[in-house]
Amino acid sequence: MTDLHVKSDSLRTGADGLRVLRDDVANARAYTMSYIEVPDGGGVIFDMCESSMKKVAQGVLDILGELSSVTNVSANELDQTARMYDKTDHAVAAAHDKKYAEVEALQPGYGYEDRAGDPIDTVPTDPGTRPPSDGEDHPPTSGSGSGGGGGGGGSW
Repeated sequence: MTDLHVKSDSLRTGADGLRVLRDDVANARAYTMSYIEVPDGGGVIFDMCESSMKKVAQGVLDILGELSSVTNVSANELDQTARMYDKTDHAVAAAHDKKYAEVEALQPGYGYEDRAGDPIDTVPTDPGTRPPSDGEDHPPTSGSGSGGGGGGGGSW
């Protein structure tokens, strides 16, 4: 059995990196807004584009809000995971592994190796096409059958 080794400090470092990303969202919002605000007297062309620009800006701000939320939640989850690994009692984990081995020894035949059987495929070979049995509908294979409506496939 391979042991899983987790470096909880690495999880915390990842969480800190996500928080830096989250904090960068404020800068991205300010940058976005600096190019969207049109001063009065910006001209007729700017007035015509202002509505579209504000819609695009709102979309960008929505995405940035989602990014901030996702990175914050992810950072918190990484911190909680690190705490969980820090609290894991390795002696208890070893005792569980020992108990699993004892149970498997008491109940042989429950492992995959014991149940896999013969690796030869037992699926019968396809005998080819067969005519439909009595009372069995046979869908048309071209558009010329019932419901076909002419060339190319029917509606069955």
